[in-house]
Amino acid sequence: MFELNPHSVHTLNKHKEGIYGIALDNLNIVYAMDEEHSTINILKISYMDNSQPHEKLRTKEWLLKIS
Repeated sequence: MFELNPHSVHTLNKHKEGIYGIALDNLNIVYAMDEEHSTINILKISYMDNSQPHEKLRTKEWLLKIS
């Protein structure tokens, strides 16, 4: 799934390591990358029912909660 890098050029150039999230259909995938962007560790995979309101990914609140 992560064969193609989902990050923008800005993210790859300006941000070294960190925690990221991506929504893929009904799955929310939270992962961390190392400084060289060569290793990805999946931290959490959760199913989201898109018919119900839910917490958004990649917000300040989300990052505080997941960290």
